Amino acid sequence: MPLSEHEQRQLEAIERALYADDPKFAHTVRFTNPRAQGRRKIVGGGLLVALGLALLLGGAVLSVWYIGVLGFVIMLAGATRAYGGVRRIAGKLERPGTPQTRAPDPRRGADHSGFFERFEQRWRRRFDDS
Repeated sequence: MPLSEHEQRQLEAIERALYADDPKFAHTVRFTNPRAQGRRKIVGGGLLVALGLALLLGGAVLSVWYIGVLGFVIMLAGATRAYGGVRRIAGKLERPGTPQTRAPDPRRGADHSGFFERFEQRWRRRFDDS
């Protein structure tokens, strides 16, 4: 939905005020591409997984358990980072500080209740009918 002229003027005024207050932050926000950040996270996560795997195998070969545990922790951190990058590219992550709400499912009707609500209704009916 396009913005009205009044809303566009307000947005431009807010942008100018942001540039005047903190030009470095405004430049960072303006020129940051979420897809590029996501790709960097995936590549960095993949490198961490590879490093962790090497440490895990090295710890197993050398029979030094704490190196293997450290490798596993690094692999887990890399996988978590890469997963965050995949979610960012897919557009599943909201900006920090905004609530993540699920959009209503258009296939569901307005009076369609959730699983637990239906289960509770059936449970109550069972004892009401007795």
